[in-house]
Amino acid sequence: MEEGGQSTLHRTLSTVILSKLSEVARLKDALLADQFNDHSKIFKKRVCNMMDTLSQKDREDTFIILDSLVTVWKIQAKPIFFAYEFLLYDVIAHPTSVAWMDQKWYNGLIPNWKRFIWNVKDHPFVVLQSLCFRFLLHYVLFGVVLLMYSYFLLTPLETYKEASMFHLFLEIALYIWTTLDFLEDLMNSLGAWICNKEEETRRKSGFKFLFQLNDMWKALGLLCFLLAVCSCLSRMKKTETFNLTKRFCGLLLIFSYLRCSRVFAIHRFTGRSFMFLRYMSEHLVQFLFVMIFMIIGVGIFYVALLQKNESMTTFSGKWSKWKIWYIIIIRTFNCMEKFSMISLALPRRRPWTKYEKF
Repeated sequence: MEEGGQSTLHRTLSTVILSKLSEVARLKDALLADQFNDHSKIFKKRVCNMMDTLSQKDREDTFIILDSLVTVWKIQAKPIFFAYEFLLYDVIAHPTSVAWMDQKWYNGLIPNWKRFIWNVKDHPFVVLQSLCFRFLLHYVLFGVVLLMYSYFLLTPLETYKEASMFHLFLEIALYIWTTLDFLEDLMNSLGAWICNKEEETRRKSGFKFLFQLNDMWKALGLLCFLLAVCSCLSRMKKTETFNLTKRFCGLLLIFSYLRCSRVFAIHRFTGRSFMFLRYMSEHLVQFLFVMIFMIIGVGIFYVALLQKNESMTTFSGKWSKWKIWYIIIIRTFNCMEKFSMISLALPRRRPWTKYEKF
């Protein structure tokens, strides 16, 4: 069985190494890069063929091989996790890999939602110990906490000393949940340094740690944790309007709803639409940087022509009152063919607001 794990990891490693060599060689020799890429595809097919052969002989032993920690060329890893780390989708989407994930997800029960729910009566302890049940329970409770926090934001804000116990419970429940979720993500990321101490490995733990950080959900978890800390600290000092606290709490609520949308990402039908929206948002963010760059240029062009240079105070006073922010916001509304609501709400008219319709 250990030889099977080493053979699987050996071919997976060869696929990754040849793919990396192809990327490096493409800068100098395209023909050599194509040869490396072709050999990488050959080794990838060998991995899939080997998984087919092992699965036909003994399926349970194949699952153990995929999940076993082996060392090849002083590189210590599990074949299935190594393929996932380097985005070998053909290996991950292989029927044997999918069957292994179903076994882990449903704890050996039939991989079907309806039958899984009916198995609660027959196998309650097996269902309670499954990853699927933990995932569903986690997000059901998370949704309840979000609804509680949403109700809290619709009530008047007060300091912690003046707030009632009911309002404190509605608020602090999300803070505790966000903190515990962040600690779990942190422990998963720090698990990159866990390996067998009796065996030497040349694989850098730092690269595995960076791979763990390259996750949108972990980034959202870190952002929600920081917003929760800011929201909690901003409540300490009493103000008339609690505007800063409302902003932090509102941002925390929005990003928490985004985190809760992960439950739709794993669904068979909504998951595909969710992935399309994810890649679409990435392209929109990339275009946003280009749009802001052009807006700054055009906005400064208009202000420089329509105002006297002696009255230019772009970076004077408080940083939130700098003119550069008004330039960006006004031109953004112009691009959307709308009036700037900020300039309309000002107590006195700014000298450049009369040119907003340009």
